Amino acid sequence: MTTRPFKPKPQFQAMFGMSQLTPHLKTEIIARFQDDDSARVVATQPDAQFFAPDLTIDKVKERLGPPEKVEQQVIQSEGDRRPVILTLNRYADGAVVFAQSDVAARPESVNRVRLDASAVMNAIEAK
Repeated sequence: MTTRPFKPKPQFQAMFGMSQLTPHLKTEIIARFQDDDSARVVATQPDAQFFAPDLTIDKVKERLGPPEKVEQQVIQSEGDRRPVILTLNRYADGAVVFAQSDVAARPESVNRVRLDASAVMNAIEAK
């Protein structure tokens, strides 16, 4: 995985705090992802916070409106552990998905956000 210089469209420049951004993400492998014990490749940045820790699906709906689609995904694991059930709230034709996990301490909280990287880049990058 590589990164390249990125220039957002003018309306998104304030979000990045500059007109030219080269992400400094560290790519690493998580040998045992907690949901299903699989190996995953992740991109991280020390001290990065990609979404608010207290983000709830109600806050997302307040800001973005109702999701285009809501569905559940069952994630089976290898052992006898019960599966994780994610509630997926899809926006922008599925390019952005806010997920809630039934095993979270606060089930109403957003547990993860999935982005279709190609769709997001096409939407925000200056050509």
